[in-house]
Amino acid sequence: MNKMLGKLLGVLIVLNLLFGALEVQPAYAAGIVVNTAVDEDVDNGTCSLREAITAANTNAAYRGCPAGAGSDAITFAGNYTITLSDQLPSVTTVITITGNGAANTIVQANAVANTATYRVFEISLTGSLTLNNLTVRHGRCNGSCATAATDGSGIYNIGTLAVTNSIIANNSGTGGGGGIINYGTLTVTNSTLSNNSALSGGGISNAGTLTVTNSTLSSNSTTNGGGGIINVGTLTVTNSTLSDNSSPGSGGGVSNIDGTVTVTNSTFSGNSTANNGGGLYNDNSSPTLTNVTFSGNSANANGGGMLNTGIGSSPTLKNVILANS
Repeated sequence: MNKMLGKLLGVLIVLNLLFGALEVQPAYAAGIVVNTAVDEDVDNGTCSLREAITAANTNAAYRGCPAGAGSDAITFAGNYTITLSDQLPSVTTVITITGNGAANTIVQANAVANTATYRVFEISLTGSLTLNNLTVRHGRCNGSCATAATDGSGIYNIGTLAVTNSIIANNSGTGGGGGIINYGTLTVTNSTLSNNSALSGGGISNAGTLTVTNSTLSSNSTTNGGGGIINVGTLTVTNSTLSDNSSPGSGGGVSNIDGTVTVTNSTFSGNSTANNGGGLYNDNSSPTLTNVTFSGNSANANGGGMLNTGIGSSPTLKNVILANS
């Protein structure tokens, strides 16, 4: 009996090893460490941010960077200010870039604002980029950017983008989305977008799905509408502040045209327009606002705090304060 049990146990062990070897192994995340502040693409043993993105996109070792694999995590060996010579490679896979804090990891198109001729980041249709704990600044698309020549001066997204604990600042363009233009899915959490400028959507231009949580959009501006945000897609704002944004067109804080807007526990303050809707301009849509304060917003025409217009527009308001507008 003991011999039979021994043989049976041996067969089970062999079968277990056989089937275990046949199992599909998961694609584990690769860790790629950027160890230089120089924006380079040369085979000199160091791993730049530009080279790291290429390694992640291709799942192959590149220059001084190890091969990407699956969802790639890019980090930084030190506190770097990286000044680009051109736009970074478009993100085509799943990449998370984590800096050492927004004050310590800065990725900029140029050392001086309003001088570059390219944006900083681009996310393709297949790409998914998460930016943590860093600053993106000084991108500029004034007809010169390779994709969408005038749009998305800081970041251009048609895939998936998450911005967390980061700063998007001092980007400028002559089209939509000075800070970010979004045609895909964008989440902004615990972040600040400030001093960005564009034709429309100084901070963000959204034609996709945008969720803003625990964040601030301040001092963004346009030459048309939507100083802070212009929305023609789906916009959800929670626990956030839009302040001191401006536009000569409608919607100093937010311009919503045919889009869906839900705002909860948030504040519009000090936004201004030379036209309609200092805080919020809503056209041909029905926003839902809950626990929202409008304070000190102004419009030269109508609706210092908020203007709702268009056929079928019927806002749902609960605990909304309109003050000093």
